[in-house]
Amino acid sequence: MSHLRKGGRGSVNGALGVLVTRPLDAERGYDAIHRELMVGIRRKAESEGYALNVFDVAKEGLRPQRLRQILDARGISAVVVLPSDDHSSIRGFDFSGLAAIGIGSEDESLGLNRICPNYLKMMDQLMRETLAQGYRRVGVAPPLKRGLLRNRMINSSLDYHLYEMPEASRAPDYNSELDDASAFQAWIRIHQLDLILGDRKTSATLEALGRQAPEEIGFAAFDTVGMPESVSGLSIPYQLIAEEAVRLLVSQSNDNVRGLPEIPETVVVDGRYRSSETTASQFQESMLLTAV
Repeated sequence: MSHLRKGGRGSVNGALGVLVTRPLDAERGYDAIHRELMVGIRRKAESEGYALNVFDVAKEGLRPQRLRQILDARGISAVVVLPSDDHSSIRGFDFSGLAAIGIGSEDESLGLNRICPNYLKMMDQLMRETLAQGYRRVGVAPPLKRGLLRNRMINSSLDYHLYEMPEASRAPDYNSELDDASAFQAWIRIHQLDLILGDRKTSATLEALGRQAPEEIGFAAFDTVGMPESVSGLSIPYQLIAEEAVRLLVSQSNDNVRGLPEIPETVVVDGRYRSSETTASQFQESMLLTAV
């Protein structure tokens, strides 16, 4: 309210910095995620009176000390760090005097307050619905890096629900290249898979092999961003998450909360499991007809 009495929002923060810690073309999937996030960030930043400065830190070769000099020179007092599984390009960056928040739960090593999708809730929904549809032999391709918090949550939910249903099981994760068609086909055949969980490249590989979903095998994506509506999987509201990140930055600035917190806080935003054409209840019927 004190800012409103001053007659405008422009005095809240002059500029907002967005830090990309890995070149987009080097990380499968993050380009689509970042595009969605930037829509929400731009929309909310504009409504709050921020100018926006985007720094592709790794691609531009900016060292942490040089990045901080640029931020100070441009009067940037608030930054949001976009999700990545590798924040090494800003390791050791000085966040003192800055309002800062990280998006995503991939890499928790920076010690920032964060806003994340609720992977546990979405995966619980995915597992409940696919098991109810009759799927029993589940495989993951490519394997999830278990060191990342996001993947630990996904794996925890997956394994919990399979443990609760003794007749269902998880096959060993696929560890070869998805481009190796014969190895991929052999993995599906040997483990008698009826459901694969994976990413956009997994979906493209199944399509290239002519494996019809869900008639021959079901498929669900860990993130459906940038994928057709016909693909089942986790639907994450990235634009809403981005807008909430900017809102939290404004709140930090107004409360003069700067630098790394002593105990980082995490805000979780619910998404949902989107059940679509690549998993379907008629799976059981089609398998019975095939058997006959």
